[in-house]
Amino acid sequence: MKLIRMTMPLLTATLLLIFCSSCSKKDEIRPLTQGGVMKLSCSAFADGEKIPVEFAKLGENRIPPLEIAGVPDGTKTLAIIVHDPDAPMPGGFYHWTLWNIPPETTSIGTGNLPAGAVEGETSWGTSGYNGPQPPFGTHRYIFYLYALNTDLNLPADSNVKELKAAMKEHVLEITSLTGKFAAKDNP
Repeated sequence: MKLIRMTMPLLTATLLLIFCSSCSKKDEIRPLTQGGVMKLSCSAFADGEKIPVEFAKLGENRIPPLEIAGVPDGTKTLAIIVHDPDAPMPGGFYHWTLWNIPPETTSIGTGNLPAGAVEGETSWGTSGYNGPQPPFGTHRYIFYLYALNTDLNLPADSNVKELKAAMKEHVLEITSLTGKFAAKDNP
């Protein structure tokens, strides 16, 4: 009886661990390597800070001036996905996708898209950058930067699901930059 009391919690914990590990999202992208040094920053706002109104959908809808550093060896292309996980729909909103960015790229912004880079479809069904426009509250806008070991052969109207599927086994490293924007800040 004592053996059963001792092994039951261990068995329960083991089953819970197995169950939880199988519950991971199918479209979750994990890097092939760990401990990278790639960085994404912005001269207009610091990580975790407010995004200026000029980069909002109802402002000038400009792409923030992004700066890239520390791209890992073996990178063939880069990709960017901008995600609002706080949007009122399952999975959030995707505000921008850009892929096949040359690995030597060090900056991206309005009027400064690298040659060969492709903009995909947003959650609104349009291509190009769609800045923050939260309907209520403060939302987080996460700019993900992916280093890939391949070029992506996707048409320009590809959506984020198709982009993630194409990238899934090719991500060398991921980094991110988070900005915040509140509905009260809409012009």
